[in-house]
Amino acid sequence: MFRACFVILSLLFTLSLEASMSPFFIGISDALSAVKSGDSKLAKDIMIKFEKDFNALNINTALSDDVKQRLKDVLNKTNVENLESLSSALIALEKEQNPIDYEAKRAKFKQKVMPL
Repeated sequence: MFRACFVILSLLFTLSLEASMSPFFIGISDALSAVKSGDSKLAKDIMIKFEKDFNALNINTALSDDVKQRLKDVLNKTNVENLESLSSALIALEKEQNPIDYEAKRAKFKQKVMPL
């Protein structure tokens, strides 16, 4: 019973972590749009919320530290280059936190294509 509960909680945590990265990408996209339209104040406000929400995740890895550093760069100078750099760092963190097992996906696909 305990083991089943642990597995379910682990799965829910994993799913919530995967889902929780999407709002950050949306925030970066919104900030990029604001910067491109000349509203750097709005972009900075979006990134302040991003910082608060990201820190609430409590992820402590080298890649999360990289995201935090690039976020500081964005807050110091909100421009397209810094936002794109933040986006790249966030992609790397997402890959670290939510690794994709391509070998398992290929095997599953192969099984569906050739069920024999």
